[in-house]
Amino acid sequence: LLPPPTAAAHRCRCRCRPPPSPSPPPPVPRVPPALPSSQTVIVDKNPSIGALAITSTIANYPGVDRTMSGEALLDQMREQAISYGTDYRRAQVFMVDTEGDRKYVYTPDATLV
Repeated sequence: LLPPPTAAAHRCRCRCRPPPSPSPPPPVPRVPPALPSSQTVIVDKNPSIGALAITSTIANYPGVDRTMSGEALLDQMREQAISYGTDYRRAQVFMVDTEGDRKYVYTPDATLV
């Protein structure tokens, strides 16, 4: 005869023991807030130049439910970025310095940090 099974080996589906309690869900990672001193900046030389801007019809683009021009899609993207707090500037970038902790973008009118 075999000895009776231990509690750990007892795996039947009968109601002789309550089922094991489920393990707790894993912790949800916390997304840190943006740094108060950082901000997204878009520096656009000319909003009506580029392959997308001169395309007459954009179809089947994610997030767009109708056919639209490339210029209209760029306008929509720009307005959405601005509505979320992006600093939009029209300027030509002539140099970018990415060395060190701070990044510098040089335009004829300003230096962006």
